[in-house]
Amino acid sequence: DAKPAQDRRELSQLIGGSAFIFGCRVFGAGLTFLAQVLLARWMGASELGVYALAFSWCILLATLSTGGFRLAAIRFVGEGLVRDGSGYILGFMRRSRQLVLIVSVAVAIIGITALTFLAPAGSIAARPAFIIALLAVPWFAILNLYAGFANALSSFALSFLPTNIFRPLLFLTGIVIVWLAGRSLDAGIAIAAQGVALAVVAGVTVAYSQKSFRKVIGDAAPIYETRLWIRTALPLLIAALYSGYFPELMVIMVGAFVPSDELAVFHICIRVSMLISFGLYAVDSFTAPQITMLLTKGDRAELQKIVNRTTRLKFWGAVAAILI
Repeated sequence: DAKPAQDRRELSQLIGGSAFIFGCRVFGAGLTFLAQVLLARWMGASELGVYALAFSWCILLATLSTGGFRLAAIRFVGEGLVRDGSGYILGFMRRSRQLVLIVSVAVAIIGITALTFLAPAGSIAARPAFIIALLAVPWFAILNLYAGFANALSSFALSFLPTNIFRPLLFLTGIVIVWLAGRSLDAGIAIAAQGVALAVVAGVTVAYSQKSFRKVIGDAAPIYETRLWIRTALPLLIAALYSGYFPELMVIMVGAFVPSDELAVFHICIRVSMLISFGLYAVDSFTAPQITMLLTKGDRAELQKIVNRTTRLKFWGAVAAILI
């Protein structure tokens, strides 16, 4: 009876953990959707389209700036935990943080320079919203990186609450305050509110995470395997772009061919349809640290059990979401 009881307990943990992540994603999406409805009413579809395009560029460039280290953290932090390699984990975190900061700041500087000196006069790219979006890229990149660190350490609250709840909640609060103050909203003000929310949430998350991680990992001399980490992270980045960031790519591509008001409609429709994928993402995020440890240990039997269990849960969860 012990084995069936253990299986039921593991399934219960899987459902509970996945439900927490799914809840964070759905609640955050609800906040974002509410914010965009308010923006559409307060500043019109055309300005909303400009905002959607600028913020899609911010998300895409921030993702590129992480270089795949957010996903690579699942593997290398997991290996360090299995082998009790505190120095290895600290080295990975420090080196990836350095590289992401350098790349994201460089991306912001190059983008702002290009917009300032190369964009045609009067074009959509010359608007202040895009400059502000580029300034927010380093904050978003660091926030994403630390979410990856927390996910690898199975600290799911720290991984998903700042990005999915606190950031959109602070953004929503910001635009409501601007509206209540009697200011007219436009894409530049909206993206500025988003940038402030990113900076505040990223700063608090990094400060809190440093203390939280130290309790789990401890202190040790950092160990570096930079070439291995980069070789592993870059292919993961390519896979992530096509699996997790296709909406941003589509908004950017469509934005080159349609007016901004039509882009706003397209953007909202894509966001609604993406709600179905949140459950699949939630299951993967919860099981990824376990899978990494089992791969490191070579426990293929237990790994197969997790794969079977998660596949069934993802399938039936997706069916239910589509029907609803």
